Amino acid sequence: MIHCIGIVLLIVGWFYWFQWRPSAIRKVCMQATYNTLRDKYDIGYQSGIYNNYYEYCLKRKGIAK
Repeated sequence: MIHCIGIVLLIVGWFYWFQWRPSAIRKVCMQATYNTLRDKYDIGYQSGIYNNYYEYCLKRKGIAK
């Protein structure tokens, strides 16, 4: 019984760490980058600057390469 609980907790932990957490970080970075560029430079998603800010945010949060 304890082994089953341990396996379930391990699967839930993997799901959180490799699926849910990166997805949430990408969502936060996308919105924060868009808001920053919209407020400072009046530009949106089509800008090359957007990619630089987005990648920086991902690296700062620890999920970019």
